[in-house]
Amino acid sequence: MTQSQRILAKAYSEAKLLREVIAIAKDFGWLVHHTHDSRTNEWGVNKGVPDLTLAKDGRTVLIELKKQDAPVPTHQQAWLEASGGYLIRPLDAMTGAVHKILGA
Repeated sequence: MTQSQRILAKAYSEAKLLREVIAIAKDFGWLVHHTHDSRTNEWGVNKGVPDLTLAKDGRTVLIELKKQDAPVPTHQQAWLEASGGYLIRPLDAMTGAVHKILGA
């Protein structure tokens, strides 16, 4: 990662990343659901559900979005590991990694 990429990645907000990943997903034909807030444990369900649930051609993908240097809480990491989901950060959007994940 170059210094300029590092600076740009740190400037990305999670909201900007969310809009960008949703646009890429829709371009590739995915159905998209955004979980607005899963930090609570209402009705006894597990908290930490990833931000996006995508579905296409019998495949479901869970995606957690984080700012470039933001930590991933244990409960969110558990969801990603259990589902085989993806953690996406701004640098992933900038380098084309999101296109590789969703275009596969």
